[in-house]
Amino acid sequence: MQEMTPVFKMLRQQGFTARQRFMCCSGCAGSAIATEFGEKSKKDPSLSTKGFVFFHAQDVITQEDMRRYDEPSFMLRFGPIEHTDHETGRVQTWGLPIKEIGEAVVAVLRACNVAYEWDGNPDKCIEVFPYGRAEKKVG
Repeated sequence: MQEMTPVFKMLRQQGFTARQRFMCCSGCAGSAIATEFGEKSKKDPSLSTKGFVFFHAQDVITQEDMRRYDEPSFMLRFGPIEHTDHETGRVQTWGLPIKEIGEAVVAVLRACNVAYEWDGNPDKCIEVFPYGRAEKKVG
């Protein structure tokens, strides 16, 4: 899925924690990012990020998917990183408000000419069409 590499590179350059094909599913990916930041912050309290953006292994589009679907797509998950220290119970949060993260992600998608759908609702994932949108056939 070469088309997404420039998107993720630009997101990282802008200060986001951005991962492609990261972990098996949303739960594992979110937990891994939170744990990573929790551990790193103990060593470097100045650690920062604008937030996370990822898609996981279950989202990867294959050649088989492209044959089955007119418009293969997948979901980008995004938000601030939140970690609870299990020893102290203290919650740490890194990143912008979730809506601002979503708006920044779609700005990068537009800049990279990647088709997407997102209604601006921060509680919804951004649907990405890395191979473009199929033209609707009339009649």
